[in-house]
Amino acid sequence: MAAVKKKIFTIFTVIHKGYGRQIFPALYDCFYSRKPQTANGSCPANVQPSPTGTICFPHAKMKGMAQWLAQNWFNLLSTVGIIGSLWIAIVTLRSGAKTQRISNLLAITANYCEIRQEFLRSPELARVVDPAADVGKKPVTPAEESFINMVISHTSSVYEALKDDLMTSQAGLRQDVCSFFSLPIPKAVWSKTKLLQNQDFAAFIDSSLKKP
Repeated sequence: MAAVKKKIFTIFTVIHKGYGRQIFPALYDCFYSRKPQTANGSCPANVQPSPTGTICFPHAKMKGMAQWLAQNWFNLLSTVGIIGSLWIAIVTLRSGAKTQRISNLLAITANYCEIRQEFLRSPELARVVDPAADVGKKPVTPAEESFINMVISHTSSVYEALKDDLMTSQAGLRQDVCSFFSLPIPKAVWSKTKLLQNQDFAAFIDSSLKKP
């Protein structure tokens, strides 16, 4: 019991040092003015409160608190309403951010499917994934370069979304980057166009290619 009294005393001492007295004067007077009671139950004057003393609730102070509540109930309810609104806003923002990440992931997946369909519809792009392609004997064609630039743009979008926490993490992204851009034709196109990319994205691709 003494520990509970001490905690209550500490809390209202902190309130006193801040803005408690200005905002809740009646509540402050009721709880903070803790004077030990005498044997007959009265509260002696000019006695400093102590953490282990008995809390005294004079009728005058309880009346003062009731009067304060009667006069300030609207402000109290307004404060509670503002705090509740802020809490709801925080929960809504967190939920909205999660929904947005899922939406972005679906959009990225749809874009990937379009690129894959383009590859399957175009037989002239078959050499892009050929690990034995010789760009020295047969240079990269405009169609192949255009397709690989589409892949680069798609990969850049994924990288930027992940960097800004706008989509769920992709554990195998570096492995996919390494397996594709280490092929002869994608590697040749990347070497040509990486100077046009953002520096951090270019560093990401190059570091992925160095992974074993």
